Amino acid sequence: MGCKQVDATCDNCYAMKFFNRYHHNLEEQGKGWNSNFRLLIKSWRAKLQKIAAEPGTPKVFVSSLSDIFDNDFALINAQGDLILNKDGTPRTFDQERQEFFALAANMPHVTLMLLTQRPGNITRWLPKWGAPANFWIGTSAGTQETFDRGVAALSKVQAKVRFLSLEPLLEPIDLDGKLDGIHWIIVGGESGPGARPMEAEWVRNIIKDCNRAGIPCFFKQWGTVKNNPDPNDPTILPQHESYAKGGCQLDGWRIQNFPTSQEGATT
Repeated sequence: MGCKQVDATCDNCYAMKFFNRYHHNLEEQGKGWNSNFRLLIKSWRAKLQKIAAEPGTPKVFVSSLSDIFDNDFALINAQGDLILNKDGTPRTFDQERQEFFALAANMPHVTLMLLTQRPGNITRWLPKWGAPANFWIGTSAGTQETFDRGVAALSKVQAKVRFLSLEPLLEPIDLDGKLDGIHWIIVGGESGPGARPMEAEWVRNIIKDCNRAGIPCFFKQWGTVKNNPDPNDPTILPQHESYAKGGCQLDGWRIQNFPTSQEGATT
């Protein structure tokens, strides 16, 4: 757990707020969210194995409280102590990452969605044999600059599905003619205290660009009710089966599409 902020999309990161709330002692030691240390959550193996044992073909977002393609750092426990290997050397983030890759490759029925803020690191840290067939690899982008950078980096990645998560969407982003090799787009507004605005026209234009390119688009949420142009959107209500923060309907429709056939992806 932990991740250095890389751009404006990180300013209200929910994972950073969660970390600071429950691990403020590490911040006091200089080993907080933006430090050169990463907090190891040992339960990740058991959780992944539990998911693999479930029936069907589950889809799972990986490492939601860190960045799976982060740079390499020493690992610590909740008290701030270094975690050591059997030979006494500090255990590193990349050692855990490579163990995850090896374990994930042995559960091909589970689709693992890996989302990063560091698209330039993907090819650096993937196993030398490339991404396992059950990996969907994506990058976050909330601005035109980060989108353009993300598309360029993803074009160099061999993966079953390559996607971009435009969340939080902070400004209009032009996707037209820039989606070659991309299989999926997610878009959503920022939620929580201090959430920044997202305009409906930005979302409409992104969906139009996706439709022109034949790329499935998943509209996740408005983020806040204030962003939602429809105060009667039923998905604003927590009891609704499709509840999302701020609601998730656009002009009366829920647009929640997944990749289907491109690069052999399955629903």
